[in-house]
Amino acid sequence: MLYQFVSGDLPLSLTIWIVLAVWASSHRSTLRDFWYEPSPFWRVVERATLIFAVVIPLWVALFDNWRQLLGYSLSPSTRYKSDIFATSVTPDPIRWVTLALIAVSLVCLALIYARRQHGLGMLSLILVFALAYFFFLNSFRMRADVFIVTTQNDLDHPGVATTIYILVWVVTLCGFIASTIAAAYVWLFAVIAFPLHIIFGLLNRNQTKAEPDSIVRYLGLRRMAADPSPPPRDDSVTRRS
Repeated sequence: MLYQFVSGDLPLSLTIWIVLAVWASSHRSTLRDFWYEPSPFWRVVERATLIFAVVIPLWVALFDNWRQLLGYSLSPSTRYKSDIFATSVTPDPIRWVTLALIAVSLVCLALIYARRQHGLGMLSLILVFALAYFFFLNSFRMRADVFIVTTQNDLDHPGVATTIYILVWVVTLCGFIASTIAAAYVWLFAVIAFPLHIIFGLLNRNQTKAEPDSIVRYLGLRRMAADPSPPPRDDSVTRRS
């Protein structure tokens, strides 16, 4: 029972939820702005993004398999190496639902980024570093999964010290796998957001006013606050002297 839990998808989804909860706790105003967006269209997009962040990990934990999803980065002949546990292959209808949920969430997030015009430079960095990070961590993840397989007998007949050691290792591994999933998701987001950002830029090229919540506007306000203009000089005092 304990082996099935640590080798399953629920620990990975829990790790993702914890990371998202930590981020949300420090960005409450952003979440509030998303939920109460005045524009009807953007309110639907931003609320859907928040809902998908909760629903997708739950769906995968209950019906799909994170390791099999990561296996799409491998060739069909080596895809089995991504999930070395004795788990059944997810049925195609459920897999298509999973891919559809992920695709819609990626489009929603890319639309939000493109609307705020945060810049192509950040997307270019994501395309390079997220891809490199994913392939490095994913290869490490597949090797580390072998350790969990070797712990099946110890978890079926657990001792206190051995169980604690295995659980600490599994928690660390879940963090690595969650970051690998995040890297793949962020890279796909950048692939979709790049053309959308260009399209939004072309459509709004005649608008000189930046979005109030744009990072360009934000940096401009910070620069003005850090370097305030000097007070106006009183010319009457100068003339008296």
